[in-house]
Amino acid sequence: MGQNLKFFTSKLARRFFGMFVIGALIPTIALAVISYYRVTQQLNDQALNRLRQSTKAHALSIYERLLLADYQLQNVQSILFNSKSTILTTLPSNITDQNTKLFNSLALLRLPLCRPTSPTKTQSFSTR
Repeated sequence: MGQNLKFFTSKLARRFFGMFVIGALIPTIALAVISYYRVTQQLNDQALNRLRQSTKAHALSIYERLLLADYQLQNVQSILFNSKSTILTTLPSNITDQNTKLFNSLALLRLPLCRPTSPTKTQSFSTR
């Protein structure tokens, strides 16, 4: 062990060793720091893309449900208009079943044609 320490006694040996350490450690540390920041940025970008895709999927799902509800309300409107009935309980069972899946309740509002100051007549139909 004493012979190994004799190597570091000369000024030239210490200088060579210092240059070797500096030449090996500084690029390695620089590469580690650069890699860390690049990987962190890549992971953040991936998380943002996943969040964007998930948000888009949820938005499209909500939009699809709203379109389905609009279509169902148009069906109810056309059935009530064609039958000249104003009673929601007389709707066909398949329409009523769809209503229970889509809506908590439905209300039929009949607005007065010539007297805007009178209160509106409402009829509600709870589906749950």
